[in-house]
Amino acid sequence: MIVKINFGNKSYFSHVFLMGITQYRERFIVFNDELERFELVCSTKELDLSERCIYTFDYTYEGFIKKDLIELDSTVLTKCIGYPWLINNVDLIKAIDNKEEIPKEYIEMAKEIHKNMNPYRWHNVETQKDLEELEYITGCFHDCYLKCYKGVFSNPTKLNHNMNLQLDFDMYQNAYDIRIEFRNDVKVKMELSFLSDRIFASSFLLHEGRFYWLEGGEDLRPIDIKDFPYVSSSKLRWKIIRKSSYAKCFEI
Repeated sequence: MIVKINFGNKSYFSHVFLMGITQYRERFIVFNDELERFELVCSTKELDLSERCIYTFDYTYEGFIKKDLIELDSTVLTKCIGYPWLINNVDLIKAIDNKEEIPKEYIEMAKEIHKNMNPYRWHNVETQKDLEELEYITGCFHDCYLKCYKGVFSNPTKLNHNMNLQLDFDMYQNAYDIRIEFRNDVKVKMELSFLSDRIFASSFLLHEGRFYWLEGGEDLRPIDIKDFPYVSSSKLRWKIIRKSSYAKCFEI
């Protein structure tokens, strides 16, 4: 599980080493590479703007799974959610909360784990489960905007099937945006420029070996494909991207 931590005008990425809850607030133990220390941060911004706040980037990274709550004998975190991973000792949790020194081997283990961390990597969608994870991450783009599309073709409704099509979505108030890439035998049955307006409803489908993104309806089924505008392809992948102004990025 990867998260982005914001603090004033600074930010950094981290694996989650423990995810817990206390007094109805989710709290995360993360590792600050620059300071070489663990930090306990909150999931939402409080009134105190100096407090670090956290945004989830990838729930599935390194196999993290949200599971049932596990009781902890700790005043810092009363319950643990999912895999505790590296940090699973109550005294260690308290030491991190109090900004006390912790054993050096934990610092070295965190630095090793962070070596190959890449929050902007591509995720291949191959199964129905992969598609459901994409739906979860994107919320099917509800209240989002299509900010950019890229492809080498002369007309979006007559796409060269050997080309790929990338759609970049402004994820509204999230700390990141999403890029979807349709690959292999791409078919477009929508006016892409129309989607510069807010998206209120859309659906993902896997049907007869093809992936579909349909605009205009929620929880759509294969029988609905003929009635809604869509983009489809035989291969699909997505990635998190940095927010940008998207100036002049519509390439047809």
